[in-house]
Amino acid sequence: FIHLLTKDLWNGHPCCAFGTSTEFIQKNPNTFAALYRAVLTSAAMARDPKNRELIAKVIAPQAYLNQPEAVINQVLTGKFADGLGKIQNVPDRADFDPMPWQSMAVWMLTQMQRWGYIKGDVDYKQIAEKVFLITDARTPSSRSWGASSMRRRRPSTPRASPSARRHDMTPAKNLNLRAGLLSVLIFLALLGIWYIATASSGAGNSTAGMTAEQIEYAKMMGKDPGASAKGSGFPSLAEMGRTVWGHVSNPFYDNGPNDKGIAIQLAHSLGRVALGFGLACLVAIPLGFVIGMSPLLRRAFDPFIQVLKPISPLAWMPLALYTIKDSSISGIFVIFICSVWPMLVNTAFGVASVKREWLNVSATLQVNPLRKAFLVILPAAAPTILTGMRISMGIAWLVIVAAEMLVGGTGIGYFVWNEWNNLSLTNVIFAILVIGVVGMLLDLAFGQLQKVVTYVE
Repeated sequence: FIHLLTKDLWNGHPCCAFGTSTEFIQKNPNTFAALYRAVLTSAAMARDPKNRELIAKVIAPQAYLNQPEAVINQVLTGKFADGLGKIQNVPDRADFDPMPWQSMAVWMLTQMQRWGYIKGDVDYKQIAEKVFLITDARTPSSRSWGASSMRRRRPSTPRASPSARRHDMTPAKNLNLRAGLLSVLIFLALLGIWYIATASSGAGNSTAGMTAEQIEYAKMMGKDPGASAKGSGFPSLAEMGRTVWGHVSNPFYDNGPNDKGIAIQLAHSLGRVALGFGLACLVAIPLGFVIGMSPLLRRAFDPFIQVLKPISPLAWMPLALYTIKDSSISGIFVIFICSVWPMLVNTAFGVASVKREWLNVSATLQVNPLRKAFLVILPAAAPTILTGMRISMGIAWLVIVAAEMLVGGTGIGYFVWNEWNNLSLTNVIFAILVIGVVGMLLDLAFGQLQKVVTYVE
């Protein structure tokens, strides 16, 4: 039974430590640096009580401690049977410190001399002080490896005051503010150029420059010749304002096949993009996973990807119309074919670029392939996968406009083409602006998703 814990005799006493000779460090600097980082990282992980059960499971097998997992788990977690019929709970029974105390160094040196590892007289205090200096919070090593988590915090370690932190954030805020103001100024300048360029278009005789035949033709078409002359040039800001307000004030009207509100047109286009993009995700991401995890498949598929990727999506439209015989589904197919390649390539690259160390750790922990794919590879490759999805969405939104111009029907692309046939430049310009704004919002949405899955190593 357990009568007394050694921590009750010497709280924080050393149990075991890792050390190397100066000769080994000088001959193998890179090996020592890697070993040193590994010790610091593993010690920092072991200090967290949440990781103790996992550590016990890993080190219990024959290849390591060759001890029952239950025994090691009790030692590490501090929850153990004392042999007297009671269960003790001592969370701080064991600890893992990345750096030794001075007293630890002195004690270990004395034991090493006792065991014959150190010959002759040794100034324990001087050596211990050299070892302890590594833990100084002002050294780059301790700053890089989380000195704030160590017990020995130096009171003299400088801390940033709230005002200093605010000062550090000021340049970024100033930059955003100045960028915003500059954007507004550029927008106002463009509006000014537009106003100046179109201000004189309506001056003078309203029918000046029109032949008698043109005037008569306008009357036969039920139009005012003066209004036709005024509207024959590039639209003014006032005309654009009236057009924008007309569409925004009633975006859901439906007066027939060729006369629908801008919201209905957008809904059809976004629906086609969503379907095509979603199908591309279902194909590209799993296939990219498989290709990325297999060098053989990566080399086998690469020629096909490199041949098919540069083909213009609209080049597939005739084949789609011939085989599918449905213009709306053909548009969805074109979105699918243009979205699949960036996602496929980026997914395969992201999966293939996962750090070998992380895969080795999962193999050490005997993680099954499915858990490894979802808990190790997917989080590591997620930023690259989202980059491919972001590129694919931008291409899909570009292509749907051109595809709808070709196949007709309902959609923002067909709306642009139809208004051009009606010679309504104001509606064409309004549709172009809507396409740009929606594309920007889609890109911003994927940008926010990228921030969610991006990690700092």
